[in-house]
Amino acid sequence: MAIRSVPAGSTTGAGRYPTSGTQFLEANAIDFTIDFTQAISAFGFWGVDIGDFGGTVSLDLINGGTQTIQVPNTQGSGGSTDGSVLFFGFFDLNDSFTSITFDITSSGDIFAFDDMIIADEGQIVVDPVNPVPAPATFALIAAGLLGMRQYSRKKN
Repeated sequence: MAIRSVPAGSTTGAGRYPTSGTQFLEANAIDFTIDFTQAISAFGFWGVDIGDFGGTVSLDLINGGTQTIQVPNTQGSGGSTDGSVLFFGFFDLNDSFTSITFDITSSGDIFAFDDMIIADEGQIVVDPVNPVPAPATFALIAAGLLGMRQYSRKKN
């Protein structure tokens, strides 16, 4: 695992590049852990070149117990998805985590990670959902259907 630097807008020549700036974290089939000084409730990252040789990534979220999240990515073979990029993020308002381990399954493939984001519970804003009130909606539909029925009877 190493911090790599390439000129903006270019790659390493092997499909890995920063999603912004000139630097990114390069991991070559080695699991790594990020420890936080305070508990977090949200985490996200950009992944580049993940799975072009069939590799996968899962995250172990640790704080007393461990919760594992599989990162969904396209699995190619022989470099078929070379240079692909994905964003993965999550938040959990019920649990906070002090450590995240990236579990990398790969047969020698090398991945890039960039622009990691974190947030604690107080920084997460969930938009309220404004559902359409179902009973009122059904009443409107029923009234419309009855009106159409009455109109068609008058017409006949």
